[in-house]
Amino acid sequence: MRHQLSSQRFLKGAVFSLYQLAKISQKLGSVSSSRSLHSVAHISSTYFSDYSQIGGGERYVTSLAEAMANYVDTVLISFGPTRKSLKQGKLRLEVYPASGAVTNPTSYGFLQELINVDLVHCHQYRKSVTNLAIATSAALRKPVFVTDHGGGGSKISDAIPLSKLLNGFLLVSDFSAKSLPSTKTSKVIYGGVSNKFIAEETYREKDKRILFVGRLLPHKGVNYLIEAIDENVQLDIVGRAYDEQYFALLQELSKGKKVKFVTSANDSEIVETYQGALVTILPSVYVDVNSNQHVAPELLGLVLLESMACGTPVICTDVGGMPEIVEDGVTGFVVPPNDPTALRERINWLVNNPEAALQMGQRARERVIEKFTWDSVAKRCLEAYRQSA
Repeated sequence: MRHQLSSQRFLKGAVFSLYQLAKISQKLGSVSSSRSLHSVAHISSTYFSDYSQIGGGERYVTSLAEAMANYVDTVLISFGPTRKSLKQGKLRLEVYPASGAVTNPTSYGFLQELINVDLVHCHQYRKSVTNLAIATSAALRKPVFVTDHGGGGSKISDAIPLSKLLNGFLLVSDFSAKSLPSTKTSKVIYGGVSNKFIAEETYREKDKRILFVGRLLPHKGVNYLIEAIDENVQLDIVGRAYDEQYFALLQELSKGKKVKFVTSANDSEIVETYQGALVTILPSVYVDVNSNQHVAPELLGLVLLESMACGTPVICTDVGGMPEIVEDGVTGFVVPPNDPTALRERINWLVNNPEAALQMGQRARERVIEKFTWDSVAKRCLEAYRQSA
């Protein structure tokens, strides 16, 4: 405990010293991101891999960096137990050893990478590595941006006004701005879908299977989905169980119903699962079954976009940024959270109107292709860099 407190004090002291240097640097003139841009560093505590974390936030970071690498030299800097240098297509992945929790690591060695890039883009605002990267980038007079994905961990940014050093926040949704300090520049770039989800157009006949894809955690509201389905409706729940007690509750609620749990699936299997489902449902909540409150349970909802890309309509709750991507009655439905009755009504309507469900799915696919590919997100991001001088 004493060592941990000492490490935290050292970290806070380092960030504060860098912050002071950055403030002096700012007096020399504003930092412009519209100058020639040839290289970008994305920084994330975790990345999408079995060696790190598998989740929507990790997929977002990795996919955006891969898409951006088609336009500028791009490096994704992340953290793990050992040092690694990898290539993923045109993207360079640099993993630095770190101490502390996997989701909020502390590392200093990665800061050398910031010297040789034109711009720094951090992911997750309240993380130790983000705190260090913001202050260091500003001290080096590098433009620095942040995209938040809803994770916590570090309170340093509450004590030191690091947001004043930013060129801006690049938001995954309008909703996500609510949990962040205001800055002179914030732009919504949304999120995207990998080409593997939209590569083949499909008009295959849907069965009457309901689908949930995501981590099995209380704020996902899967218990309300299980309560909502009738006994003759098949529900497939695809996702890893990160909370044993919650998983046990879901299994108990599933007794007597046609519920199948799939705790491991690769992307190819998930694509096929999306394509065959009648509807994909994301029933996230602000207040979970244990009465715990979640301020930002879903900043966007990438699962919804993946399903829509596969031609499958979606149902989401009126939570977070999800209603920004689901057109109620057009590409799917939006229902109140914690309301199995409202959820059941929409599920049964789709079960009883399969042709309408198919049409919704096709409109959903068209919307994704028009606005939510990772290539389009990367272009919006690059344009935001250039505009936020």
